[in-house]
Amino acid sequence: MTGIAAGALPTAIRTAGALLVLGGSILAALRGLRISIIADRNEIVIRNLWATYRLRWDEVDTIGIGVHFFFAQLPAVAFRVRSESGWVTALATVTSERECRRVIQALGQLRPDVPVNYVAM
Repeated sequence: MTGIAAGALPTAIRTAGALLVLGGSILAALRGLRISIIADRNEIVIRNLWATYRLRWDEVDTIGIGVHFFFAQLPAVAFRVRSESGWVTALATVTSERECRRVIQALGQLRPDVPVNYVAM
């Protein structure tokens, strides 16, 4: 008798599924290492898990505390951007509201002309 032995196919499918989950987990972990927010007087670079945003300060309408819905409702620093017609949330700042306010104050020292809305989203 030739062909696949009984029970071999489900084992192959389980193995392939486990390898796929493992590969995805490793990729997500490596991408997680890149999460950051870097700001200077000219621009803000937000490196989130899957996307990078490079915002000029003149594009930013407001800085605020938004809510990020990843696994739970967590406060994060968010930027209202004219060109995006919405908010860009910096995942590197997902933390306590107190810590978000500290980050916003530091950003405000770079650009005090940008309005702050602590209840942004």
